[in-house]
Amino acid sequence: MIKSQDFTSILSSYPQIRSKIAIAISGGPDSLCLMLLLHEWVQKNHRTLVAITCDHGLRPESLAEALWVKNICKALNIEHHILTLEGAKPKTGIQEWARFKRYEAFELFCIEHNIQDLFLAHHQDDQIETFLMRLLAKSTWYGLASMPVVQQGKIINLVRPLLHHTKNDLIETLQRFNTKIWMNDPSNNNQKYLRSQIRHELMPSLPIEMNTEYLVKTIDDIRFYRDALDEEVNYLHDKHIIYHLEGYAQFKQYILHELPQNIVVLLLKKCLKNIGAHKNPIRYDALINLIEKLRLNTKKITLAHCLIERQKDLVNIFRENRHLPNPQLLKGKGFCIWDNRYLIKYDLHDIQNYSLEPIGKNINNVDPIWLKSYRKKAFFSFPVLKGVDGFIHLPHLCYSTIDVFLKVDFLPLWRKNCLEGNII
Repeated sequence: MIKSQDFTSILSSYPQIRSKIAIAISGGPDSLCLMLLLHEWVQKNHRTLVAITCDHGLRPESLAEALWVKNICKALNIEHHILTLEGAKPKTGIQEWARFKRYEAFELFCIEHNIQDLFLAHHQDDQIETFLMRLLAKSTWYGLASMPVVQQGKIINLVRPLLHHTKNDLIETLQRFNTKIWMNDPSNNNQKYLRSQIRHELMPSLPIEMNTEYLVKTIDDIRFYRDALDEEVNYLHDKHIIYHLEGYAQFKQYILHELPQNIVVLLLKKCLKNIGAHKNPIRYDALINLIEKLRLNTKKITLAHCLIERQKDLVNIFRENRHLPNPQLLKGKGFCIWDNRYLIKYDLHDIQNYSLEPIGKNINNVDPIWLKSYRKKAFFSFPVLKGVDGFIHLPHLCYSTIDVFLKVDFLPLWRKNCLEGNII
């Protein structure tokens, strides 16, 4: 059981927690327990708690479950919002799609409500399952570190304070709050999913030597070294990688030769993910091959939806002009994330329809002052707003008329401004 003072002790390790925080709650026992612990904590520590439930629309009962959570929050005087995922659902990879869209919806909600910390109810059992899933996938030691307690998302911090508490701890804590009813997601027991197979088949059959204590210690040891490495990589990333408003990155070629190869691999991996918006992991051997080609003065290379080019003593990394998002309809006022790279803020008073899409072949309409050779390659994949009369917003990053406001922020730069306290 997690007592109030125990939870306070956990959160005291993260003094950067701001005055307004959010929790993602499904109504299951894990997130319900975390919400009750946070509710207890914010009342004593003068914070505001906002609860968010995502209705994926994948099961007929999902909306009723979200409304059940809303009633629980109303009884506790906790502000609650239901986010509904709209649009076509994929025929395959439904869990991966749901997870990606859920977190994107959470991040957009948080930016709109000036929240930077989103609490998640992952616990020790989830952490062990993640470790075993990655072990089966032949992950490197870096991936075996599994989930961090605090993780920087594209826009917000994801906080998991329960990673060292078991599912049983959470159930006992619910009893402390006199809570005996919660929702159960049937997909958790559906053994067509790998995580469910690991939970119900693999974990019960593990040898006694691979008990929970051993696995947790192994994960913690790996996490310790990964955190130390990440700290060094983040420092070198901020020092050597230059991001530009137009959506591309540059670095000096000498780092390919002067920095240790494992550091260069992680620097490039981070940079490529920021520029290429590639959702899948970038393979280690592909990164090694990229480094070798760059050291041999190869002029152009593509990897992870990125175009990597040498230019004298610089290496430029652009988003490839392919695999770009389909036109996205915008109306009213709000935020959206485009191509996993840009934060778009818009306020459209005009009644006509607008769509957000890459500029592509319409690049010739851009003021020539923007079109130095390297900028032009960046602008091919730049988002623009298209009305019935054609493109009305060209890449000068902020567009405003009486009827239309559109602001385009490149996420790596936007995130840096947030960390420095210059929230845009």
